[in-house]
Amino acid sequence: MNAAPRAAGTIRRLRLVERQRGLGRALLHDLAATELPPSALPAAAILLVRRLAGRVQDGAALSDGWQAALATTLARCQAAAARPALGFVPAASAAVWFADEAELLACLCRDWLAGNGSQWWWRALYPQGVNAGALGDALLAQPGRLPVVLARLQAIGLAAPLLAALPLATVAAMLHALPRQYALLAWQRRCEPLLARLGDGGVTSRAPRPAPWLAMPGAPSVAGLGPERQALLGLALTLAQQPQAARQTAFALAAERWLRDCLAAAGAGSEESQPQPVVAPPAPAVAPTVSVEVDADRQPLDTAVSHPAPVPPLAARQAIEIFAADDTTIPTAVQQAVPAAPMALPLAIAGTMPGVAAAAALPALPPAEPARIRTRYGGVFYLINLALVLGLYGDFSQPRRPGWALPPWDFLALLGERLVGPAFRDDALWPLLACLAGRAAGAEPGDGHAPPAGWRLPPDWQAGRAMPAQLGPWLGWLVAAITPRLALQLGCAPDDIGPRLCRHDAELSVGDDTLDIHLGLDTLPIEIRVAGLDRDPGWVPAAARTIRFHFEP
Repeated sequence: MNAAPRAAGTIRRLRLVERQRGLGRALLHDLAATELPPSALPAAAILLVRRLAGRVQDGAALSDGWQAALATTLARCQAAAARPALGFVPAASAAVWFADEAELLACLCRDWLAGNGSQWWWRALYPQGVNAGALGDALLAQPGRLPVVLARLQAIGLAAPLLAALPLATVAAMLHALPRQYALLAWQRRCEPLLARLGDGGVTSRAPRPAPWLAMPGAPSVAGLGPERQALLGLALTLAQQPQAARQTAFALAAERWLRDCLAAAGAGSEESQPQPVVAPPAPAVAPTVSVEVDADRQPLDTAVSHPAPVPPLAARQAIEIFAADDTTIPTAVQQAVPAAPMALPLAIAGTMPGVAAAAALPALPPAEPARIRTRYGGVFYLINLALVLGLYGDFSQPRRPGWALPPWDFLALLGERLVGPAFRDDALWPLLACLAGRAAGAEPGDGHAPPAGWRLPPDWQAGRAMPAQLGPWLGWLVAAITPRLALQLGCAPDDIGPRLCRHDAELSVGDDTLDIHLGLDTLPIEIRVAGLDRDPGWVPAAARTIRFHFEP
């Protein structure tokens, strides 16, 4: 029951030059409470600006004029920002931006492979330098993004070279983290014991049968890769292209047979073989903490920001990274945008050293712009929260609980049609759900699936009869079981649940691993908010996506 959060900025290092004693503390307090202006870039975009300067009137408060000037300056920076994903970035660029965190990570991998990890934005994010360890930590901090990152690198032929260049321990840690992030229990049960017995040592797979991922369109080139690196690449690309296929037991069985063949071909199948330990992934990255040390007797007043080294990937959406850079020149456009005042507050963004020219030969990554679709039935996605409450699927807090084998998108299609009626099939949402579920053309949602085995309604939900064993009757039973409570919570008659809950105009933004639902705040019934159906589901392993609601005027 929460509206979409406002875009946030993250200040990592800041230096205040105090020209009047005692103003520093007040400025720090007010600056901490100031929200940076929203970005005109896409919702998930990350903007890094090299240097920004601002002036304030006094130490009592940051004036509205200062914030307006900041917004104007940032708008100019955004308009002129270069996008490293497209290739060459001029050394004099004052700002760069990435469409999302996956694009940032893919660019980091590409530039590291090309030996171009010294650009000012990488030095700002990774002051200790970009090496194999820092890169591995950055990727392991967000295992859910590995499939998208490797898929984008695969499109420019760099996925296999990246895995070949990373240490085997890092690859093993990724193979440990990825199935857990996506709740692939069959893979963990069948493949991980065999992966633990594999050693790389430059030995390539000579298995007589192909790996299951080699049957995909655009199968990866695995020449020169050992079995562990092949397994990571194949699993990640399968999750990126056919996430529902990767969840099936048949996929894990095929991978298990291939791994056994690899062990036999490498002579590692005996009990005497020394197992290679699987490295557990690190704890999830925590946003850096800001510790400010203020000494009023010092001139100038310095503030220090402590953070891990290397800096973990950005956590805030539309993050603006601000760094102190007294040795750089304030751009004329920035000076003109900021009103003069007795006290200067230099805010240098991500520019602590002279720029380093980027290589012109860097290949461009595939575009990451999300698809946009309009639907009359955006409220159907509230049913995701219903499914989570009923325990049909696990959310980010239950990473080891895969839930029902039926894709959540098929669940939305089936239940949405029951609540809305036949008109649901004529909406643009219907084919989108089929695409997200990986259904073949002409296939019906739920084909080949049974009701969830071993599942029961929560104790405080009443069902009038025994749960049927067939999917169609089971759906009717479920609708009958949930109707009384939904009608009570929504304050409507049972026949009005569909229109009340589901019929809301929305614009959908569908990314590689995200789904953002934009709805009108003024048309949101308060009963939906009170019931908690509009909360952000977040990361849903069975959906292989992060799902977010955005409510706008």
